[in-house]
Amino acid sequence: IAIGLYNFSLFAFRSKEVTALYFGLLCLTVGFRRLLIDERVAYMFDAFSWTTLQRIEHICFYLTLPLFMGFFAALYKKHIPQWTSSVSWVLTSPFLLICLTFSNRFYTELNVAFQALVVGCVSYATLMYFKVINEKGKNVKAFGASLFILILTVLHDVLKANGLVSTNNIAHFGVLAFVISQSIALQRSYLKSLDLVEAMSVQLKSRNKELIEMDAFKDEFL
Repeated sequence: IAIGLYNFSLFAFRSKEVTALYFGLLCLTVGFRRLLIDERVAYMFDAFSWTTLQRIEHICFYLTLPLFMGFFAALYKKHIPQWTSSVSWVLTSPFLLICLTFSNRFYTELNVAFQALVVGCVSYATLMYFKVINEKGKNVKAFGASLFILILTVLHDVLKANGLVSTNNIAHFGVLAFVISQSIALQRSYLKSLDLVEAMSVQLKSRNKELIEMDAFKDEFL
């Protein structure tokens, strides 16, 4: 949640940083969902009913997919089709609408269908990642390593949800690894941009100084 708020502050100061917006929303969504699963910290308070908390948990679960695809598309916007984020929102919208309008007994039956959608989108993201590598995109190693860990843990939890494995859920570890890795990668990118701006500023001052000296020499010559 803290990382999400930090990225929101970056977007607030520079609205062109759509990557920071998507990453901030993704972190907040994952962070809020963590309060609703496993230890279920949110259930310890009486602010909301069990039905409402279940609904919020599933909404957060559904939102992670289009937010991840939006972040991925914004991060490599020069290499990935612009419709990637829009299509992920269109595919996720029916699940969100059903979750908001129907009872929890009904929308929980759609989890298998949404898991299939997740697997399909992750497969697409993997193909696009190899496209980015082929086109020599930036920071592909860090993103690839975190994406690989995330895919493995998500697939494990999909298998567990369908009763194919009996181990504990581990997707949250994959999400944590992905969030930390991408947070570091984004900060490195911002720092490189600042270094470039500083270098250009120093170069501009040097050129201005040279022009002033040349102008003074011209006046002296005349």
